[in-house]
Amino acid sequence: VGCMLIPQGMGYADVAGLPYVVGLYSGFAPLLIYCCTGTSRQMGLGPVAIVSLLVAEGVPACNKLCPLPDGSLPADTWPSCNAECAGAVYNPAYWQYATCIAMMSGIIQVVFGPLLGFVMNFVPHPVISGFTSAGGLIIAMSQLKDIMGYQIRKGTLQLGIYDFFAHIEHTHGTTCVMGVIAIVFLYFMRKLGQGKVLFFPKVKVTRKWRIFGKLPWPFIAVILYTGITYGLRLNERGVKITGKVPGGLPKFSFPSNFFEAVPKLISITIQIVIIGYLESIAVETKFATILKYPVRPTQEAIAQGAANIMGGLTFCYPVVGSFSRSATNASYGSQSPMCNLITGLVIMFTLLFLTNLFQFMPLNILAAIVIVAAVSLVDPSEALFLWKSSKKEFALLLITFVLTAFAALELGIYVSIALCGAEVLFKSTRPKVAVLSDNFILVYLPGAAGIPGIDARGDTMAGEMIPPNLKGRDILVVRVEGDLNFSAASSLKNVLSSQFKAAIGRRVFTALVFDLEQMDIVDTTALDALIVLVEEIESHNVTVFIAGVPPGLHRFLKIDSVKDKLSNVSMNPTMEDFAVHELERLTQDVIDGEHVAAGHKKRYQKDLAHAVEAAIVEDEVYRRRSKDYAHSDCDHVDIEGRESLRELTEHGRSHSDVFPS
Repeated sequence: VGCMLIPQGMGYADVAGLPYVVGLYSGFAPLLIYCCTGTSRQMGLGPVAIVSLLVAEGVPACNKLCPLPDGSLPADTWPSCNAECAGAVYNPAYWQYATCIAMMSGIIQVVFGPLLGFVMNFVPHPVISGFTSAGGLIIAMSQLKDIMGYQIRKGTLQLGIYDFFAHIEHTHGTTCVMGVIAIVFLYFMRKLGQGKVLFFPKVKVTRKWRIFGKLPWPFIAVILYTGITYGLRLNERGVKITGKVPGGLPKFSFPSNFFEAVPKLISITIQIVIIGYLESIAVETKFATILKYPVRPTQEAIAQGAANIMGGLTFCYPVVGSFSRSATNASYGSQSPMCNLITGLVIMFTLLFLTNLFQFMPLNILAAIVIVAAVSLVDPSEALFLWKSSKKEFALLLITFVLTAFAALELGIYVSIALCGAEVLFKSTRPKVAVLSDNFILVYLPGAAGIPGIDARGDTMAGEMIPPNLKGRDILVVRVEGDLNFSAASSLKNVLSSQFKAAIGRRVFTALVFDLEQMDIVDTTALDALIVLVEEIESHNVTVFIAGVPPGLHRFLKIDSVKDKLSNVSMNPTMEDFAVHELERLTQDVIDGEHVAAGHKKRYQKDLAHAVEAAIVEDEVYRRRSKDYAHSDCDHVDIEGRESLRELTEHGRSHSDVFPS
């Protein structure tokens, strides 16, 4: 893995717009910290492609400047950066900003480690897939300049595509041939290590060939290409080389412009923390599941934060978990984070003794290594799966991909997360309604568990759940579950108003019973919505009853003005108490109110039975008060009351055993 990281780190540093040696620095000191604090046994920490791209797009400075005739550096012209000159040098301010991003990322991860898992809930997988796929293509396109031998703009995909075809006549033959061969070879070996043969997917790969494919071929290719370039003096024939790479270990220093840079870099830092954390947790979860050890996301965030803080003190840019290097660690049997210590020691040895050998390393081999890694980020199978399974999530992936690839890197993820947040907020205000019959309605407020077996249309198991003795009654029962607060108050009022109007349009109702035993009124906005709804119902000459007065309403009823507005509403504490109080005059049977906790279905059946029982009583009470039986099919109230209770008892026994005789 250390041999893999040498060319990968140098290539990713180039993607980030930093000197090649920064990639080696980022593979040294942070890894020594992570090996002592990390939790993943296979995680290969270090620079990765997508974070490198984010750094390149987010740093508010030009990465290279053309020196003036006297050798001094001109003023930074960002965002207009056109350092196309033979003697262009890296801008120290750009490097400082990248180091500040590493420091800021580390601080955020350490301080907000416990909250990162919560934040990640608002970044769904289609957003990450669309973002990384677009990022992979942008990274690959940005590296084509070192494959083709001419300048290709980076930033958005359309600019790179235009430059690729507009200047294709300037292709440098030797550079292009070497680069294409390296890409094909490395991609072939990558697939071989995964148990696949390029162009022959049905061919079975033996274990020996898989191990052969997992050898550090990028490092081997670098040695081979460097030797060929040096031996044939290809740099004198137009093949670009890295030039001298400074040796020695990085110095220990706090970024001098850190506090000044924080406001400028906070946006890109948050993006890097989110994307980096998601990638790292995905890597850890995958191998922890396979090898059966626990995942500790908070400790992992703190460990990576500590590593990035060390990186900020040693001139690195942000590091996260690499999937390819982690997979290599796992394939060689890594059993602890100490694998990062070995990798860090290999990089340390390279910095101390081997950097002079990189002088003749051709840029096309580094570009080939990065392109092969970047192409692996593109996941068309995920888009195909979402197209078949969820058009909404496919649209989310597509929006993220298009905005990231063709508009701006940060725009894609920001817009997509905003859309996801808007969807969550929208759903948090929309109650679900299940109409079980023409006179029984269930309403689930946002956050309520709902009742298994009942869907929003109310057409599942409805016949089994509604007792037959409710039929023909001129009452409407509305059961509401969940906590009603300001966010859902208006929606609930509108939904119930609409359902009530539809119900009275179908038939005449004399009473409406609200079963609020499983609901609570949280704030005054919810209270106002209930009062307005009651007034609307009463305006249609329908008597309103509330059974199961929620605690929140009890609290508000202590206020005289609220009590006056609800003075015409008959209230009882619970549905059970209400039913017993009204039926004790009609029957000698005793209703056993003991709650039988046998899962959601039994709990629902009992509460529903109480609601129906109370509804029957309210219908009888109303008819006895009005002395108007012209529209009723009921016989004498005493006989009907006894028969209703007997039917209800038999129904309760057969379904939930909550009404023993």
